[in-house]
Amino acid sequence: MKSAMVQAICSPEIDIPGTLLAYLPGVSKSGRVGIAVCHDKRRVVYSLRHTAYKSREYIDEQPDQLFRDSYDAHNNIFSLYAVIDDQPVASIRCCVHDPRHAPCDIPAFSVYPETKARFAGLKILELNRFVISPNVDNHSRAYAVLILRYGIQVGKILGVKRVLAAVRERHTSFYKRFANMSLLCGPSYYPGLKFSTVLMGCDFEENYPLTLKHPMLPWTREEEASFYQVVNGVYRKG
Repeated sequence: MKSAMVQAICSPEIDIPGTLLAYLPGVSKSGRVGIAVCHDKRRVVYSLRHTAYKSREYIDEQPDQLFRDSYDAHNNIFSLYAVIDDQPVASIRCCVHDPRHAPCDIPAFSVYPETKARFAGLKILELNRFVISPNVDNHSRAYAVLILRYGIQVGKILGVKRVLAAVRERHTSFYKRFANMSLLCGPSYYPGLKFSTVLMGCDFEENYPLTLKHPMLPWTREEEASFYQVVNGVYRKG
């Protein structure tokens, strides 16, 4: 069985189009989205997680002010981040399970054990560790849609069959509207977090077109090609 690998290269970034920045209140300059591959960018993501979670007392304070777990070191897992006006504002982790490659463990299979038997034969994208900077709390919905836009597009680029997302129970209606996700598993706890999440999911190929109905989600061919190069330049199948 071959391995799927995240390449240890400099973290690639692409510009966020001005049409998207227009949806983000208070943005004056520019924005970028990237994949945290190199050490410095991983620290940016771990620091943002710590700041976001600790601001709501969702985690215990870490001595180094960084929040990460063992899955962050897995070759089939990588994090996206968004930087607006040179400030990190959002991040989401992409965990890819591909039964043709090893290793391919994803957190959902441990947190919700019943999912492994149900979905282990499918190529899956699990989205988790989804955080928004407390500095943009007043407009967090727009920033959430922004980073989800890129997370969902990873699923298209990698050709997954299902998308899974661990979410707060109070957010289930948003994911239902956003991508027609349904509830798969009841409350459980991800490592290190003090709040529980439920697991939602959907058939990706069937529901991807639904996400494009949101005004922030459609892609131009040029932008789609640029992000395709970024993702495939990082996530290699050995």
